[in-house]
Amino acid sequence: MESMPHPLGGVKPKLLSLADVSRLLPPGPDGRKISTCSIWRWCTRGCDGVRLEAHRYGHAWATTPEALEKFGQELARRSIEKLDRTPATASPPAPKGRTEAQKARAIDEAREVLAREGVL
Repeated sequence: MESMPHPLGGVKPKLLSLADVSRLLPPGPDGRKISTCSIWRWCTRGCDGVRLEAHRYGHAWATTPEALEKFGQELARRSIEKLDRTPATASPPAPKGRTEAQKARAIDEAREVLAREGVL
């Protein structure tokens, strides 16, 4: 479907329903098509802080190929930025150990248990 002249002037953009978008996109990692519910969430809540530009016409939502392209490019740009960021520390933080007081208390408790059992 090509763009057609708009009665108020300019060119009317080609509209895609969310179901059309679902059919246009490649399948997800599980091999299944992207659901229209996911695409609706992209329009209403966004994905990684990026929203798919769409308009509601009655009960139907529609977007344009240009908006879909812009959405994909922005998601890709943000993903690349995340990958390019160098971590603040090269290694994960060391786990917190017990304090000396905690260690001494644990040793005393263990000695009491061993003494009760007749091992010590």
